[in-house]
Amino acid sequence: PSVIGSIPEIVPASRLSQANGLFAMVTLAATLAGMAAGNWLADSTVIPHAGENSAPQWLHALPAGGALVGFAAAGWIAALLLLRRPAADPAAPPPWNALSRSWSDLAEIGADRRLLAATAGIVFFWGLGAVAQLNVDQLATEAGASSQGQVVPLLLALVSGIAVGSVVAGRISTSGVNLGLVPMGAMIMGFGSLALAWSPETVFTEAGVDGWRLAVVIAGLATLGFGAGMFDVPLEAFFQEQSPPARRAALLSALNLLTFAGMFVASLLYGLVRSEIGGASAGPLLSARGVFGWFFVVSMLAAFAAIWCAPRASLKMLFSVVINGLYRFRVRGIDLVPAAGPAVLVANHLSWLDGFLLPLACPRHVRMVVYGPNIR
Repeated sequence: PSVIGSIPEIVPASRLSQANGLFAMVTLAATLAGMAAGNWLADSTVIPHAGENSAPQWLHALPAGGALVGFAAAGWIAALLLLRRPAADPAAPPPWNALSRSWSDLAEIGADRRLLAATAGIVFFWGLGAVAQLNVDQLATEAGASSQGQVVPLLLALVSGIAVGSVVAGRISTSGVNLGLVPMGAMIMGFGSLALAWSPETVFTEAGVDGWRLAVVIAGLATLGFGAGMFDVPLEAFFQEQSPPARRAALLSALNLLTFAGMFVASLLYGLVRSEIGGASAGPLLSARGVFGWFFVVSMLAAFAAIWCAPRASLKMLFSVVINGLYRFRVRGIDLVPAAGPAVLVANHLSWLDGFLLPLACPRHVRMVVYGPNIR
């Protein structure tokens, strides 16, 4: 929370989404390296059974343990190199009663409709992400994978998609937070999930890997990840933007509490639907492909919820895709528009496109004053 809460203090509001997209990309690049290294360590670490004539068990686990401790030490050293920033609320007393403080922070989020909606979206994203990571492993196993190394390309596709989607969301949001990307990202997630639900049942065989079938699964996971990145970045940036500066890190901490609680509940639900019904021979309640089928349903529900919560931003995003696909226009002097307070934009009305171009060009909400009978 301290690191993420400092982003709005470092960059201007117009670049908040871009900064969050870059932050997500760098974080996920590290996650990619960690996933690959972790799966490689899992395959290379062979713990012998007790009584076998071999080296002690702890000696076999030494490389993995050394890697974990080494990365933890590297993170601690990196934290020491962070630039010092003044506390947003230096007079705040220490939270001796952590439970009471957490409860008051959660109540503050619940009292703000905008923060509550953003929180719901972020918790949904991380809950879905936790289940997706677990389900990718099961999808590979059901498709014939026999080692953790074979799971790596699938995880790389998912996380790489999230990283690219995060950067694209930041690049599109050139004039501040763009909540219109949230329903679009949810729909892309749904399409990727649907492709995975219909993906081939067998990919890995004793003869090798079926390249075309693997490509289909990788494409579906990359699409799912791309939509997830576009879904999450605007919500994270919006939460940071709307949080009071003196309370931002505290509210982000409360958001983290809800996020990990959501991941925990989602993982429990996943364990329930993957439990064997009627004995081991009957198999789980839902296959891994069936779980991705439900991903499609919940992603589409999330898209409709996002449109309901931010209808103006969603409509603006829709018109932006259509107008930018048909016309090219440049915006100059955008810095002359004040961040708050009254401003008048006067169009010389060369065409009916004024009603589309002015709201798309201006970072603030534009209320058009027009001749009523024409529009009615």
